[in-house]
Amino acid sequence: EAPEDVAGTVWKSLLSLAVSLLLMLSSSLLRTAEQRREMFVYRLVPGNGREWALKLLVAVTAGVAEEAVYRGVLLQILWYSLDSFTAAVAVSAVAFALAHRQQGLQSMLLIVLIALQMHWLVQSTGSLLGAMATHTLYDIVAMFWIARQAKRDASRPNS
Repeated sequence: EAPEDVAGTVWKSLLSLAVSLLLMLSSSLLRTAEQRREMFVYRLVPGNGREWALKLLVAVTAGVAEEAVYRGVLLQILWYSLDSFTAAVAVSAVAFALAHRQQGLQSMLLIVLIALQMHWLVQSTGSLLGAMATHTLYDIVAMFWIARQAKRDASRPNS
């Protein structure tokens, strides 16, 4: 369902995107080049135009599907089952991080924070659409950032 306040949703979505990207950047800066090279996501960096096109399709699909599942369906089921919105948000955020566990513990902690702010975005706008767009844009920017970092880190000696 479309949000009632489209302009407010756009601003909140941009704020969420900025916070998510700052979290990603800070997490990246806390790792050495060697630690980054060992990350799972480095093995997923696209190598040619066809792979980039597929990764963009995956980013859109993940942005829509994961928000529908974790901020939509799962949240409602947990809220009903636990009779607590706060507990439902916490469990859903942890479940979202666990679904990304191949990225490692440090990334999972970052993902919990991103999930919590996505819950805020959905709750404050009354719609999943802003979170879906934000998630998709985050994944696309992250993909380009990781590809750039991977290229730079490949030329650096082990630390």
